[in-house]
Amino acid sequence: MNNWGANISTEAIINTEMLHKHAGPMSASFTQAPRACQQRDASFRRIFQPFENVTDLRQYQQTCKKGTTGLLATVDEICALVDAELLPMLAVTELIFASEAPDVLKLEDIVQLPKDLKRARPITCLDALFKIVDQTVGTRLMQVCQEYGRF
Repeated sequence: MNNWGANISTEAIINTEMLHKHAGPMSASFTQAPRACQQRDASFRRIFQPFENVTDLRQYQQTCKKGTTGLLATVDEICALVDAELLPMLAVTELIFASEAPDVLKLEDIVQLPKDLKRARPITCLDALFKIVDQTVGTRLMQVCQEYGRF
């Protein structure tokens, strides 16, 4: 039991050090409100723009992690679909981008991912379409932030 307490204490110290190391500089970069810029604002709005077509969807699905199982389908299975089969999924991804996804897509499985022989951490297996949209939003956000000097 003492070992467990020591491990928790060590982890808390590491977390505190990381917050001091990274949060300060990050907060400093966000303390100044950016000046209005139509081009930058349009770039940020495009982050949540739905896929334009199946080719656009395919471009982003290729960047997702493969070989992991989602609740309804895996990214691998979606990659294997022909364009005609992917077309209806564009409507679903549009709902996800708009934060209006049906409840059935919001269901998830929580499984334990082993770290070593004694420890594991919980991970959530969401539907593969959520993974694709999430990867897309994250990629687009980082591109815009880098373009406008936020990271």
